[in-house]
Amino acid sequence: MSLTTKYGAECVKALLEEIAKHPEVYEVPLSQHTTIRKFPPCAMVSWRGIISNLREIFIGLTSDDAFVTWRYMRLQYFKSSSSSWMWKRHMTFLDTTHRRRPMASPALPQGQPRLDQALLNDAPALPVEVAALPALQALPHLPNYRPEADEHDAPIDVDGDWMEPMDQAVLELREEVDSTTERLEQHALAVAAEQEANLMMPGPLVLNGSLPYHPENQIFYENLENAFMRIGTHSGWEEHASELRRKIAQIVNAIHEEDE
Repeated sequence: MSLTTKYGAECVKALLEEIAKHPEVYEVPLSQHTTIRKFPPCAMVSWRGIISNLREIFIGLTSDDAFVTWRYMRLQYFKSSSSSWMWKRHMTFLDTTHRRRPMASPALPQGQPRLDQALLNDAPALPVEVAALPALQALPHLPNYRPEADEHDAPIDVDGDWMEPMDQAVLELREEVDSTTERLEQHALAVAAEQEANLMMPGPLVLNGSLPYHPENQIFYENLENAFMRIGTHSGWEEHASELRRKIAQIVNAIHEEDE
């Protein structure tokens, strides 16, 4: 119920006079569905003082009734173009709020790019970077999660649980990146071992996993064994290391037989 219905026009006039003393109250933007709970702390303290002062004159006045009246008056002031509206002369303090609203940024000279566009133009060609790393192409794309405003454009609470899907997507992406990085590192180790095998000097190599000692090839065999040990430290690559050992053994034995 409005204050005019319960207490008459004098109550509304007194409310506006009290609010005019508190910019932290009348500068808070309001929509049709804004509630008093959306007031920032400093505005809430001043609002309670306003209600306390009004209750000394208008017994039984409630904060909700006063806020509903104020919300209507504030919205009507900016909507009304008629200077004959009876309350307009009591609300001229809102003119300063209207003038303090941020103005649109001035247009840039023709041909001069905006800062955001200039930064975008200076950025590296991301598709080229991705094409150079095929593993990145397999990474999942993050869904564009965002809160949906209600049909009345009411303020949105950001302390709810709508961020949980985003958190889950980030976690899955992080795990995928870690897994892809590990696979690339393991593949690089395997390739390095194969390259070392291609440079091997002739000499027998047994199939049980150990490397024989030959003074002339000692350094190479030590390097090769270290490569196998590095591969073996990665989970799931023991089988690959074993296959690589057998392949090297076949090559070495074949070369050794030719020399004999």
